[in-house]
Amino acid sequence: MSLHDAFHRPGTRAYTVVQAVVAALIVASLAALVVDLNLDDGAGGPWRRRLQVFDAGVLALFAVELVLRVATYAPPRLAVQARGPVWRAREHVRARVRFLLTPAVLLDLVTVIALVPALRGLRALRLFQLLRGVKVVRRDSPVLDAARAFRESSVVYGALFGFL
Repeated sequence: MSLHDAFHRPGTRAYTVVQAVVAALIVASLAALVVDLNLDDGAGGPWRRRLQVFDAGVLALFAVELVLRVATYAPPRLAVQARGPVWRAREHVRARVRFLLTPAVLLDLVTVIALVPALRGLRALRLFQLLRGVKVVRRDSPVLDAARAFRESSVVYGALFGFL
């Protein structure tokens, strides 16, 4: 088992465990967010501080997970092309930046930015992180595929749209 397997190989046990832990952290974080939003300003002061500490800890774990996922990404071109060390270093950087700009990883990055107190409102975007595991299969009709994805993951989408 390697870190690369844990973050980039869906068929492995390590990947399944990491995804389950991340999903549990997302749910716990969203529950803390809902409780925080429902606390009274006067009576909920001590609890609000505990929830903020818990939330910061969860966000720190998300940040570590994101850093590990980007750091363990293996650019496919390196396995195919053999060039000099300067090209390899550039390709490592380019590929990781491209990987960081994919929608799922970019969403994770935006939610981790919620560590900044002024951007705490971005915490609600964590709900979208649950969609990370939902796949839309491409065939003839993207509309039918999207409808199938909604049907197969109706609980996730229902929770997402209900929360929003």
